[in-house]
Amino acid sequence: MVEQERQCRKRLQNDYAGELYDSVWRSYGILANARKVSTEEMMDKLSHLRLGVDMGIIRGISTWQINELMLAGQPNFINENSKKNLSPEQRDWERAALTRNTLKTIKIEEE
Repeated sequence: MVEQERQCRKRLQNDYAGELYDSVWRSYGILANARKVSTEEMMDKLSHLRLGVDMGIIRGISTWQINELMLAGQPNFINENSKKNLSPEQRDWERAALTRNTLKTIKIEEE
């Protein structure tokens, strides 16, 4: 299973390097600037970011930090942190603010 993933990543890097690079940086840009982000979109963009870290496309953020953001952006975690029972839309705004503020504290660099 691990070997299959390595082969898949190598194929991605060889055959789709430009698209992969753009996807990783586009995901970072959205997360660093969006004002409203759903749980699904956050998970998708953070997954792209994590792939970028794992493949050496982006530096300065660790997979641990990305995993922490994935956890902190979950609906129950946001409600617990805010000490309120927020609506889904309010959570989307809070999630985006949390992600933006976290990414501001991290010096992200290109490969």
